Amino acid sequence: MTPYIHPSSSATLSYVGRASTSTMVCVDGISIDRMMRALPTQTDACLMQTFGISLNTWNKLKKGEPIRKSVATRLIERLDRMRL
Repeated sequence: MTPYIHPSSSATLSYVGRASTSTMVCVDGISIDRMMRALPTQTDACLMQTFGISLNTWNKLKKGEPIRKSVATRLIERLDRMRL
């Protein structure tokens, strides 16, 4: 995987496959740990309200599986606004 540091934060995304054509990325474990600490409960409603992601996306993140780059970018922008 090719690492990519998001320009507006310290979060690192790793491209799955060739970086120039990849639409899937993995979010670094440090960002996921921060999210776990900030999350009051791991319900679909709480995840959507807190981070704007579904329970399915959350489960993929926790397992270290790739998610769509557009979702990851939106998530990291939200984490930056939350100062996580």
